[in-house]
Amino acid sequence: MPLLVDVRKLTVINQLIKDGSESVACSLSTLAGVDASVEIKSLSFVDPSDMPAEIGTRTTYSARIRLSEPPTASS
Repeated sequence: MPLLVDVRKLTVINQLIKDGSESVACSLSTLAGVDASVEIKSLSFVDPSDMPAEIGTRTTYSARIRLSEPPTASS
């Protein structure tokens, strides 16, 4: 069954990703003492059991955000 995402939630999700990536870059800069930046290349909604097939075997860094309600819920 495909994962349905309410397009109205994408703005919120994109902002969470932007804020989170900026926070990670800031933390890395502080820890390493060098300038760091993060570039978001894509956003995917994948069932956890499908992740190995979707991601492959290369080194990948990811973030997981638990939502308090499904992304299909309207607000």
